[in-house]
Amino acid sequence: MGYYLCVLLFLFGQCSAMPFQADVDQAQVTGALNQLVQLDARLDSDTVINYQNMASHKDFSHDNAPKPFFTSANENALNGPTYKALSNLITFYNNPDANTAEAITPAWESSISAFLDAVLQTPVMQSAQTFLVGQGLASSDTTVFKNQLHSLWFTLYARSTAAGSSGTQARRHLQVYQQWMQQGAARSGIDGGRGRGEGDLVNKMRAADVDKAGPNDYKLDWGNKETGTSDNSKNDLFVYVNETLYQRPVYANFITVVQKNLFTPDVCKAEASMSGFRKSQIQLMLDTWTSTQVFNLAFQFLKDNGNKHATDLDTFKAFLFNFWFGTYSRCNGPDGSSGFEHVFIGEWKSGTVDGQHSWVTYYNFQKADKINYHGYYSYVADLTGTFQYVWENEMKKKGGFLIGTSPAFDFSLFTVCSLMYSGNEACRYSIDGHPLAVTSYTQSCDAGTCLSTSYPVDS
Repeated sequence: MGYYLCVLLFLFGQCSAMPFQADVDQAQVTGALNQLVQLDARLDSDTVINYQNMASHKDFSHDNAPKPFFTSANENALNGPTYKALSNLITFYNNPDANTAEAITPAWESSISAFLDAVLQTPVMQSAQTFLVGQGLASSDTTVFKNQLHSLWFTLYARSTAAGSSGTQARRHLQVYQQWMQQGAARSGIDGGRGRGEGDLVNKMRAADVDKAGPNDYKLDWGNKETGTSDNSKNDLFVYVNETLYQRPVYANFITVVQKNLFTPDVCKAEASMSGFRKSQIQLMLDTWTSTQVFNLAFQFLKDNGNKHATDLDTFKAFLFNFWFGTYSRCNGPDGSSGFEHVFIGEWKSGTVDGQHSWVTYYNFQKADKINYHGYYSYVADLTGTFQYVWENEMKKKGGFLIGTSPAFDFSLFTVCSLMYSGNEACRYSIDGHPLAVTSYTQSCDAGTCLSTSYPVDS
């Protein structure tokens, strides 16, 4: 609860300096946060961000983003009072070394005061103050409240050997601000937030998914909670699956791709050329998925929202072939990876499993005795979860997928999320009343732009 109070009070969040503890109802906090989001005059529609490629989690020498993070921003919008005050204030923070003592000069102090005055004039901070006053955590007197903010945010203290740090300057604490922006404001999920009619897209896709498994078509055994890397669950994850589902084209054509080993799991080995049976089977699968009502809803949503690739179905399908199946390297070697292989098949990299976010693929490997399920970290009913397992001696320490959805649904959902809401848990939606999210990233490839990863999160 303290996390949300920090975010609510300071819009950036620095919990370590909070002088109080409070027991505030979660629903009240959520309501207050939602109010802040509605009041905030955001500039995301005036800002173009270039996420570029997914960062390496193992080799930090890679620069996977040669271009700037911000492509452009509306300079006129940045002339607002709070932006101007912040721009002036940050000029005084020119010594990031926490071991070097700092002294606040009169000019610096004046800039701090001007920044706080500007923030206190905003409806966002006024709403935050009203909420905190109601909880007995802040003063209704603006001058006193300003002093509270000043003391918390701008008092210098020692992080190491000298008083050279403050809550505003510390980069580590900006993570809380970034998390809040992603979770509460910057993330516009498919379940709404920008007023463009996307509120019920996933609900419509779910209803249109005539090939999804019914409640009696599969049974799971989540086993025991995983706490390390040992096998804590004696049984398989899937106890039963009604395999008559797999006779339907959306499954059958996909399973052929899986069982014919049309992809090489080792990311350091080049993929086979896109020709012959390999290409024809992949194209058949893609044609099958893109002929479903589920995909048509996704395509129409992208078209209605001005996605440059979704001008007409044929053009979009050609783009998707390159986007999903275009190859690139994940290991400083051959082009041994693609978005489709990563998401729907799974890959091996440095002794671990990368990707593999399809329940159909997992079950096929389980049935072939290639999976050893270890246990779960979390799960949402029998719809999705996060868990650990071994695939052919390679460890998937933490992974997951939607369960019971058709491959066409997963493909359509991941396509929308990666093209419209890429980023960490940036695509938010609900299935059967359960709030979920998708994390997606794209990257450069020979085909132009390719999918790097897309996977569900039981948020």
